[in-house]
Amino acid sequence: MHLLPNSLPGRLCAILLVTVFFTACNSKDDIELPDNNIRIRKNAKDLSSQEMADYVDAILTLKATPSPYSDTLSYYDQFVRWHQMAVEKKLCTTFGVAHANPAFPAWHRKLLILYEDALREVSGLDVALPYWDWTDQASTDAVFSPQLMGGNGDPNEEYAVMDGPFRKDNWTVNLFTIRTNYIGLNPHPWLVRNFGATLPGPDYPGYPVSLPTIADINGCLDIETYDVEPWGCGDGRQQESFRFCLEGFLQLTCDGAQAMHNIGHDWVAGFFEVPVDTVKMLPVQAVNSFCDSIMTGTVPNNIRVGSMEPLDVSPNDPAFFMHHCNVDRIWYEWQQIPGNERKYEPVSGAPNGYNLTDEMYPFDLPQFQNRGSMNRHGLTPESMLSTTDLGYDYEL
Repeated sequence: MHLLPNSLPGRLCAILLVTVFFTACNSKDDIELPDNNIRIRKNAKDLSSQEMADYVDAILTLKATPSPYSDTLSYYDQFVRWHQMAVEKKLCTTFGVAHANPAFPAWHRKLLILYEDALREVSGLDVALPYWDWTDQASTDAVFSPQLMGGNGDPNEEYAVMDGPFRKDNWTVNLFTIRTNYIGLNPHPWLVRNFGATLPGPDYPGYPVSLPTIADINGCLDIETYDVEPWGCGDGRQQESFRFCLEGFLQLTCDGAQAMHNIGHDWVAGFFEVPVDTVKMLPVQAVNSFCDSIMTGTVPNNIRVGSMEPLDVSPNDPAFFMHHCNVDRIWYEWQQIPGNERKYEPVSGAPNGYNLTDEMYPFDLPQFQNRGSMNRHGLTPESMLSTTDLGYDYEL
């Protein structure tokens, strides 16, 4: 692994030297954090120039630092892999812990706090995650500015991101989707975005792709029940579920048009065609390491999707974390409503990983225990219910 790409900005050299020294002088099990005062997560549009620079530098340093949890991954790519592992489990079992079930907000809150801790570890700075308010054009403009995530993809480069700190020559994608319906659609080792682009057909969002509105968010916040049986998708009363609404399903089957969190992924990534001499279906396959299986399928060779679309590896785009920080902020707002503070269903009786005191996969695996900051904040949905206990609040 090349830990210091030649294209990394010169201003990071000093930070990287500190990171190397830090790694050499501390074991993987003995990582210190900056001061543990309550962190305040801000709207991206309210960040100062220095806060933007510190946040970006910390991400780039994370990408260039070995993971304390793996001998083969960078620290940044470790987060992509954890998300991929959760999706792998879903693909070969009847349930998964990270998506389409009650633990969706708690699982991603755990991922975000680990990520925030990691940024602070490698930078030595009091970094707090900024959030992308989908309803605020000024927030969207700030998130996708050259100072933060960079902008839309270039149509002359198959919509590769060509500006900002995560541009094509400065940010490498190392982990690729194992979802067979996406493998051939996102082959690039760089970030791809095509804001709001859509295609007709059963496998692509033929519905209009637009960002959620204030009314959409208020509609979710007005739902009093956290979640309802059968705790996922299928026949049930999920239209009465805050979690189901927040995740962004508009139908009980979880097929068809999407909203909220789900459509945010669609909007950033985009679905689009590229010119090819002959349009044909290409055979694809991938190995699912969770259940040691070969997954096969076919995809059209003229269709592409952006980096935020394949669910398993969507954290390859650093915009993922600002997007999910907003998801977490909406849950935080719902929790501020009297009576909602520690509300969570199911307490028991659901598949392992959904219940209030179940340890969440893959954070609970032995190879991740007692390393880095894994156990600092707990491993269950219950341990994720209070942001104050986790050491952060939101500036609303």
